[in-house]
Amino acid sequence: MGAIDAIFITDGKDNLVFEHYITTSTPSLQYVLAQLNTVKREIASNEGLDLNASQSSLTSSSNIRSSDYSQSVFESNGGISLDSIIRLDSKWNVAWEKVDAMHFIMLGEIASENTDVVSEDEDDDDEEDSSSADEGTTTLMSKNPEYESFGDEGEEGEEVEAADRTDDSSNKLHNKSKPVTTSAKISNPANPLQYFHFVSEFIEIVKMFLNTTRLNSQKIQNNSHTIMLILQEMIDASFPYITDLNQLRELLPNNSIIHKILSTTKQLQNTATNSLNSIAQSSSIMPSSSRDFSPNGIGQRSNSPSSSGQLLTTSIFEKSGYETPWRKVNVKHTQNEMLVDLKERINWILPSSKPSKQDLPNVSSYYNTQFKSSKSNSKKYQPVLATIDGEIEFRSSLSSMPTVELMLNLHNHDLAIPSFHKCVDVERWIARPGALSFIPPDEKFILMKYHLNLLDDEEASSGNIWSYIGLVDCELVTGLGVKKNEFEIKLQTKLLNSVKSIDDLIVEVFLPDVNSGESVDYFNKDDDDSENGSYSIRTLRITHGDFEMKGNNRFEWKFEKALATGLNCTFKGAIVFDDEIENDDDGTASPAPKSIRKPKFIRISYTNRGSIPSMIKADSLKVVRGLNSAVKPYKGVKYITETGDFTLR
Repeated sequence: MGAIDAIFITDGKDNLVFEHYITTSTPSLQYVLAQLNTVKREIASNEGLDLNASQSSLTSSSNIRSSDYSQSVFESNGGISLDSIIRLDSKWNVAWEKVDAMHFIMLGEIASENTDVVSEDEDDDDEEDSSSADEGTTTLMSKNPEYESFGDEGEEGEEVEAADRTDDSSNKLHNKSKPVTTSAKISNPANPLQYFHFVSEFIEIVKMFLNTTRLNSQKIQNNSHTIMLILQEMIDASFPYITDLNQLRELLPNNSIIHKILSTTKQLQNTATNSLNSIAQSSSIMPSSSRDFSPNGIGQRSNSPSSSGQLLTTSIFEKSGYETPWRKVNVKHTQNEMLVDLKERINWILPSSKPSKQDLPNVSSYYNTQFKSSKSNSKKYQPVLATIDGEIEFRSSLSSMPTVELMLNLHNHDLAIPSFHKCVDVERWIARPGALSFIPPDEKFILMKYHLNLLDDEEASSGNIWSYIGLVDCELVTGLGVKKNEFEIKLQTKLLNSVKSIDDLIVEVFLPDVNSGESVDYFNKDDDDSENGSYSIRTLRITHGDFEMKGNNRFEWKFEKALATGLNCTFKGAIVFDDEIENDDDGTASPAPKSIRKPKFIRISYTNRGSIPSMIKADSLKVVRGLNSAVKPYKGVKYITETGDFTLR
């Protein structure tokens, strides 16, 4: 049984790009794809659906060719899609994930039920081991200077001793009540997270070794030897083994060296042949006692660890038990620095506003410069979705083995269960939320990730949730004008001293597709109109930027690269059909529509530096130990805001 017995990489049409077998009994990719198609057809049959002709023509025979697939089995087809982890048959599980238009497929043998036999003697041994381990842990905790600042070291020790006494009493009571031996069957279901976590680390490592940000079939095929070496180190006995980037850097040769070796194979072969011939000739004239070869000279055996690969082998075994495998050994830097990037991505879904009396068309929209702030109207409705996804990126160049402490001001937010890098002392965070203590890797890495649901957050709900929307506030008002086919987008960039500009601000306006019939939910076209179903947006007023059509019922309101803060921007447009434009040109009045015409939705995207919407800040950053006191590293913090799904419907 193994978690990962084979790895396949395919392209968008399920053509094999790379394969790596850990065990020889693993089925082939053709069998896996055929079984997955069988599973997909069974799902469609149970739901009363029929797949397309190309998909239904596939059979579950083992001699099927993956090149015959017109569509990937992993893609959704007719509303039918496969789960991320599937029971292939009675023996195998398959897990898959799509990355950069490539499919990474992992095959693992299903674990059988185990019988666990527990005896009374084993319990006694376990109790002795656990008690000794507890004593060692208590001793270490009492000597750890990291917890001295909290002033509760003695209380913590008493709590540990009390917990030990409680555990001992409960164990004794348990041993008295249970029989000498017990047996129980334990099932081992596959955990999808172990596959996804391995794939994410594997992809990150492969991209680093290949020096690329995006993978494709050509790059994978050209560097298959490097990927093979990576997998041989990352997987041992069908289970993830070494997944730390720094360890793999030390264990694996440089990619340029591999290419050089492969490109000069013939020369190396000739050189090796000549060397063997010369050795054979010299051995024929040398006495047998002096036929030991070493870099120090003929006839002298070297005991240095650098000979015969002894140093490399020792390094491998030492690194496998290293306490901080994420950091290199004996790191030295002439310029020491620590850089922190706090990044947040905002996701908001807001409903549109109904027109108020001030929005009625009793004044000219061209000369009315009065802007009614969307902040006053925004209090009338609640967002459908309001979340913030944040991450802290840390980059350091520090000598030796330093312990860094980063103190965060969480602004009274409850981060629930954030995701930490393995270098973080989680116990310190639990004892004091906002305190990050860690020995950093000697590279850029993600220190922490967190998620905020502002609709459930006490800090946001107790105050004004709109203060966490970011520096761009937007409102969509529909149903304006006599024909109710006009809409207005009101956009405001807030003032903040730490932010110089709003970068790459774009407002996308999406109209429904008339041909697909989805326009019925947004507007109805009159029966007496022409059969031409195309329509467009007529610009009535625009204060900043340019408005242009991008095709596929998508329009863009685009601003300058760096937009100043503290601006009130307005766009007012009308949704009109082509025949209505012709009637306006002829002077013929178009009949009033039967219902409101409004956009399907609008989407906002931008970035800014200098602030994040949650208002979380880095209060302090320092090296608490492990670095020479005379060294004063440079410290820098950046705040970056990005938009994810920022939509107004």
